[in-house]
Amino acid sequence: MQVAQGDFNAALKSYSDSLPIRERLAKADPSNAGWQNDLSVAYDNVGGVQAAQGDLKAALKSYSDSLAIRERLAKADPSNALWQHELSFSYERVGDVQATQDDLKAALKSFSDSLAIRERLAKADPSNAIYQRDLSVAYARLADAYNKSNETAKARDALAAGQAIIEKLVEQHSDQALWKQELATFDAQIAEVGKTSPKKKPARR
Repeated sequence: MQVAQGDFNAALKSYSDSLPIRERLAKADPSNAGWQNDLSVAYDNVGGVQAAQGDLKAALKSYSDSLAIRERLAKADPSNALWQHELSFSYERVGDVQATQDDLKAALKSFSDSLAIRERLAKADPSNAIYQRDLSVAYARLADAYNKSNETAKARDALAAGQAIIEKLVEQHSDQALWKQELATFDAQIAEVGKTSPKKKPARR
């Protein structure tokens, strides 16, 4: 509620106040995956507010703390699609901050790690529209970083891959306006490749 109202200071205090409790629970029972995941969510909440406030260094630390937990969960149970899915979002959040900081080499690595996970999930469950859409977003994130790095050919290739995924979703779900909107976004991004200033923030999905 506080975030929705734009009261970031109050939101940050609320989220920060919850951290010690979740840290104690997670430390008391490291084998409890639920408590570990709750702690990672708490770090994400704090990081989200810090990023909104422009405190990118702190946001990167919070997101990285969350990422470390999710890496452990995913490694401990590699067949758990939920942990893998959440891990892909952790890499994406870290990459978003790195891209905003113009640390493009690091951002490309984070987005590539996210993409690799989503490729596996989408391949394992090709009928899952959410996994397919998330994969298209991973390609778009990677394309943004390539474009900011002036690697336009790689940016176009990534966007074309993401666009192809959404085209299939449009074919399969022609009554869904969301997929048509996503397709239009890809068309616009492809048209803008090479024109975007390296300092300009790309549109986010």
